Amino acid sequence: MGMADKRILGPTMEVTSFCGVAESTEGYIQLTFGVGLIAALTQFHVINSEVSYRILLGQPWIHKHHLVPLTYHQFMKGRLNGKPIKIVRNPSPFNWNEVNFVETMFYDELA
Repeated sequence: MGMADKRILGPTMEVTSFCGVAESTEGYIQLTFGVGLIAALTQFHVINSEVSYRILLGQPWIHKHHLVPLTYHQFMKGRLNGKPIKIVRNPSPFNWNEVNFVETMFYDELA
């Protein structure tokens, strides 16, 4: 990500990839992270691996912000300050040099 290693904190932990391979994290980093109208200090575990995504938002983050993911429609909905919000998917999440990943077939512009 182009950040200094000194920003990586904490102990390592073992994580299992989607294909079942176990590997260790480098630690974690805390960043102010914004999705739609929500911006919050968020902890990310850092891995040194080839992956087709930059971040994964886990259930703790989604539940903390009282969001409901709708994977079929590819958006999340919830409430912020008592008002309904809708966070839509990124229609162009990949750079053209990354279109070799299988996940790109789910995006209209690349199909």
